[in-house]
Amino acid sequence: QAYIRAKVSVSFFVGVVTAAALAAIGLELWLVFAILGFWLNFVPVIGTVFAIALPMPIVLLDPDFNLAHVLVAFLVPGAAHALAGNVLEPYLFGKT
Repeated sequence: QAYIRAKVSVSFFVGVVTAAALAAIGLELWLVFAILGFWLNFVPVIGTVFAIALPMPIVLLDPDFNLAHVLVAFLVPGAAHALAGNVLEPYLFGKT
């Protein structure tokens, strides 16, 4: 039970960081991708790849987004997933 609570908390963190980054650059579907980031964090390895890759076609193909927007949309969720998977989860799961 503690494992599930910790995993949900870490996934919520990932979803919130993703939401903040995508909303900050003005992506209209930020909430959809944040929810997907939350759920895909439960899928080992490939979930992270999909969560980061899914908004990229929109950001890359929309002429309203420049290189800075693309970098934020890629790097911030990527950093959130990296922090979650390499720091938060080992720390929290080591205590469960």
